[in-house]
Amino acid sequence: MASLINFDKYFNNFPQMERETDFDFFWKNSIIDLKRIAIEPVNHENSRLSSPRFTVTDITYKSFARTSIQARLYMPKKRKHPRPVIIIHDYLEGTAFKGYKLETDFAYLFITLRGHQILKGIDFSNQKKGFEVESPGYMIENILDPDNYYLKGVYLDCYRAIDLLRLYKDIDCSSIGIIGKGIGGAAAAFCATSSKRISAVVLDSLSFSDLPKSQNLADGPASGEINTFVSNARGRRKVLRRNLSYFDAVHFSDKFETPLLMTTGIRAQSAPAECIFSFFNASASSDKTMEIYPSDTETAGGAQQFKKSLTWLKKRVYIK
Repeated sequence: MASLINFDKYFNNFPQMERETDFDFFWKNSIIDLKRIAIEPVNHENSRLSSPRFTVTDITYKSFARTSIQARLYMPKKRKHPRPVIIIHDYLEGTAFKGYKLETDFAYLFITLRGHQILKGIDFSNQKKGFEVESPGYMIENILDPDNYYLKGVYLDCYRAIDLLRLYKDIDCSSIGIIGKGIGGAAAAFCATSSKRISAVVLDSLSFSDLPKSQNLADGPASGEINTFVSNARGRRKVLRRNLSYFDAVHFSDKFETPLLMTTGIRAQSAPAECIFSFFNASASSDKTMEIYPSDTETAGGAQQFKKSLTWLKKRVYIK
C-alpha cells in the first residue's frame, strides 16, 4: 500500500530570507552594466526545422561579459504580431520540453544556457545509470566572485532576451511570458522581478531555491558540483554562502508579483519539492497555482502539463 504524503510539510514550509544588504544594489548595477553592451543579434533562418506552422530562426546575441548567447526563435506563420514566450532549459539539459507540441498562439524564444552549446549530444542522465559522465563544472565557475559568477551570466542572458525580442517588429512585446525549467526557472524568477514586461511565469521543477535547505536535499549535477567544491573549501564556506545568496531564487520570491504557475514532482531529486514550495509560499503573487505530481520526478506532468502551461499562459499574456 502506497504511503500517504504529508502535504502540510510542503504548504507550511517558508524560507528564512538571508539576503545581503546590497542585494538590490548588486542586481540594479548588474542590469545597468548589461545595458552598456550592444546586443548585436545575428539571424540565420533554419530551413531544416521550419514547417508549415513555424518559421524557425537561429540567433546569436551579445550578453554579460560580451559573451555570445545562442537562441532559437519559432514564429507562427498564421498569427500576426504574436506575443512571445521565452523558454529556458535546465542545467545540462539539451532543450527544454523537447518533442512537445507548440501551440501557434505564441512566438517562442528558446535560450541555450551559456556554455551549453558545446555540450549538445552528451547525455548527462547516464550518470544515474551508472555511467561515468564528467560534469563541466560551470556551477563553480568564479563561485568566489559574485560579480563574475556563472549564474550571474545565466540570469542576465535571460534578461537580455527581453531586449532582444523587442528588436523584432513582427512580435508584440507589450506582454511576455516565460517558462523556466530547473535552473532556468531561477533565471525566469529573476527576470520577472526585474522587468515590467513579463506578464506571466511558469516555473517547472524550480531548482537553486532555498539553498541552505536544497544543498542538503538535492541530488543532481548542479548541487553536486557545488557540494564537492564546498567540501574542499572548509575555510571559505561563509564567503561561499554569502556569494550564493545573491543567486538563490527564493530571494526574489517576496518581490515576485507576476501571475505564477509552478509544477513539482514530489520524487524529484535535483529539484526538491520542499524548496519549490519555499518559493511558492513566499511569493507575493496574488495569482499563483501549484501543480503537484506525487509520483513524478523532474519531468512532472510531461507533455500534458506543458500543454496546460501554455493554456494558462495564453489567458494571462493575452489578457486585455
